[in-house]
Amino acid sequence: MFRLFVGCWLCFLLASTPAQEVFAQARLVDEVLLKPSTVHDVAVLPDGGFVIASDTTHVGSNAVDSRMLRFNAQLERVQGWGPAIESALAVAFDADGQWLYVGGGFTSIEGLDRPRLARLSLGGQLDVWALSPGNGQSSPGAIENLAVLPNGDLLAVHRPGTNSTRELLLIDTTSGAYQVLHRLSDAVFDIQILDDGRVLVGGAFEFVNGSLRRGLIRLNAGTLTVDTAFAARPIVGGRWSSYHVRAIALDSTGAVFVSASDQVHRLREDGTTEYSFFSWANINVEQIAFDAQDRPYVLTGWPSSLGPNVAPSLSGLVRFDDPASNSVAPGFASPQIAGRGARMILSGERLILLGSMRSSQTGAIGALALSAESGAPAASLAALGTTENVALYGAIPIGSGGTLVFGEFTHAVSGSRLWGTLRLNAQGQRIDGPFMDFFGTPDAFSLTPDGNLLYTSLSRPMPRPQDWGEQFPEGEWIVGGVRVNDGARLPWDTYSNINLDTQFKSGIVSHDDGPLLARRNSLRSGTGFAGQNSTSTGLPFGTTRRIAVDASGFAVLDRGPPPPNAFSSVGGVGFWPPPSSSPPVRMLYRWLPGPGSAIGLGPDRSAPLAEVGGFDVHRASGVIYASFPGQTTAQPPWSIRRIDPAGAPEGEVLSTLADHWAPGGLALDEQAQYAYLGGFGPLDSSGNRPARVFRVATTDGEVDPEWPRRGGDAVQAKWIYMVGDQVFALSATASGTYAAFYRTDGVLFEDGFEQ
Repeated sequence: MFRLFVGCWLCFLLASTPAQEVFAQARLVDEVLLKPSTVHDVAVLPDGGFVIASDTTHVGSNAVDSRMLRFNAQLERVQGWGPAIESALAVAFDADGQWLYVGGGFTSIEGLDRPRLARLSLGGQLDVWALSPGNGQSSPGAIENLAVLPNGDLLAVHRPGTNSTRELLLIDTTSGAYQVLHRLSDAVFDIQILDDGRVLVGGAFEFVNGSLRRGLIRLNAGTLTVDTAFAARPIVGGRWSSYHVRAIALDSTGAVFVSASDQVHRLREDGTTEYSFFSWANINVEQIAFDAQDRPYVLTGWPSSLGPNVAPSLSGLVRFDDPASNSVAPGFASPQIAGRGARMILSGERLILLGSMRSSQTGAIGALALSAESGAPAASLAALGTTENVALYGAIPIGSGGTLVFGEFTHAVSGSRLWGTLRLNAQGQRIDGPFMDFFGTPDAFSLTPDGNLLYTSLSRPMPRPQDWGEQFPEGEWIVGGVRVNDGARLPWDTYSNINLDTQFKSGIVSHDDGPLLARRNSLRSGTGFAGQNSTSTGLPFGTTRRIAVDASGFAVLDRGPPPPNAFSSVGGVGFWPPPSSSPPVRMLYRWLPGPGSAIGLGPDRSAPLAEVGGFDVHRASGVIYASFPGQTTAQPPWSIRRIDPAGAPEGEVLSTLADHWAPGGLALDEQAQYAYLGGFGPLDSSGNRPARVFRVATTDGEVDPEWPRRGGDAVQAKWIYMVGDQVFALSATASGTYAAFYRTDGVLFEDGFEQ
């Protein structure tokens, strides 16, 4: 869908210098992109400081080398504290507050064997204590949860394999030996030790030791056996997630409160609900905390930013002065908080939120301190960011040769708030621009002739793949729009009559009569998708990454697999698997305007969920070039086909890529002499395929071994654009830097500057 406008964008062609004898790759912007870090666990110190286990790679603009960090009571990171620990997932202080236990996926710490669990002093020194498996035992899997029993021993949850099963372990902190107490069918989210020694365990599990025990169990004191008289959580309204207990909290009297789906429940002694409060449909409660007056604070997994002016009731964080009557505190008004999975702690008069959150109103990312009384910002915290899972989704041109690049990121290491949008000038330099106030989590974009930006967005997702049920099986999707010049949100019905629905939307492009919108099993066209001025063309179930429109008006789009867990047996879920007797489907389609029909292109697929790689349309001739994966082990892994719109829909094989894989983007030069592809090169000496951008001659289908002859950090580009004599490969690297471009005329670049 972005190919339509590439003729004017990214025109940062610097003054030409004498050609060198080598080709080169350079980063477009040598700047690290970040997103809010995930804080897996937090342990509070007596002095008001705290220790977190997270995937944080940067605190503010400073890189950190450990996934376990300590902060003092002034909310400043304690530098130099503790060893560098990778994959820290859980932390807990011992009963006396003298030792800190840390669990995770690590097997060693700074060269010393520490399989999955270690102990540190409060000063951060690594202790000699280590987990000691007994005869016939192996080291456990990654330890995801920790809790300290009154006698000083540990409860730990680990994942023994690759499926969803977890095991609850009892660890002797004297000997380091452990035993398996219980086997649970899914993840554990919280463990709370009661004053009388009993233990509550909440999570997404449905079975414990093979018996039905949904979401919450209580263990007897001393024996730690399952209390079978304690009620399991019920399923409400057919929603799988209704019994998932994400948080357990106790007030000063010892009363137990648990979150289950979008409510908080106060439990009776037998585990049944005495009363519940807080109900926003499908907005899950993530955390609960009580202050000294037993007022509960409730943090939700609000999925998306709602813009700069948000009603307090929609902030994502509320306080209840009288929970029994569902009475929200009128004087508590926090800024709007978007994100899922943040941790919440009360420290004196401050309420601190850590990880997996952002607030466009305050600029906070990954860390926010609020007044516990009013909800107003109380202190400035450095952002907690990570380079993990930063992703780029695509780009569109803007005026004067500039570009908007979209993706999953919130800020740059320099501190600039980006909120998923990079605004680049014609020289490829990042420039400040208006905040693009998207509703939800956008994933597809298109520029309209009048300078507005269309997007599709997931506004309210179901929380986790296993939570898919018959209510909103795919979440709620919208078609939205913003003005490019100032970032202002347009009314929802500017381009369509859709507000919210549960139809998965994965591609959009501007067209003569209005947008073309790819949904889960159809392509909608016209001025009103839900009204009389729209038409629908059937497509195979799946997702669309890109729609390209030719000058004559026809569109080419790809179809890939639906989201994970789409084929569920629960009634009402959105995607149903095609019957085994259904004919093979294709992965590339050509849509013809007018009556609206979709013609499958490329080879028939016996495996209907395989994805096409990349494709491009030569605007002058209308010829389509696309990369396809092989169907059997006897075929080459990838091939490139040339499809003439006047010829057979399967086209002809231009090239079989015996040594290269091409799952990424594809772009043609203006004369269609070369097809540039993102993928992987031949096997190296280590048996790995390095990421690479390469080109294939359209005359003979051969990979050009001389291009590129030299490069920097390789990228496996999902999107590729051809502009003049430059190939723009859009990708995020593991280190968080983004994008790269190649010259085709022999000019050498160094560090983003022409030499």
